[in-house]
Amino acid sequence: MSELSPHRWALLRVHNPIMGDGTGYANEMLDPQAFAAASEACGYFGLNELADLIKRIAVMNDGDELERATREYGRLVPFDQVLGDAFDRRFVVAPDDFDPVDA
Repeated sequence: MSELSPHRWALLRVHNPIMGDGTGYANEMLDPQAFAAASEACGYFGLNELADLIKRIAVMNDGDELERATREYGRLVPFDQVLGDAFDRRFVVAPDDFDPVDA
């Protein structure tokens, strides 16, 4: 599966800066709508615990809290393949949802 669905794009938009520089960086660089879309995408992909964490990250403003969130995110998504597997599972049941988008 190589198509970039709107849900996949929304999730990766938040995932990439978190994995690169942590939740504090993502919290500073992205707007609340990006986090809301990523959280919704997590739910769509069946990643409900991650959806909840992303919602919480969006409103965090304490450095220690954000550092703990970075560790929690790493526990939930230790490898990018966790997301890839979720994408693949969803693609099997809803391939028409994976039309390409312009990013």
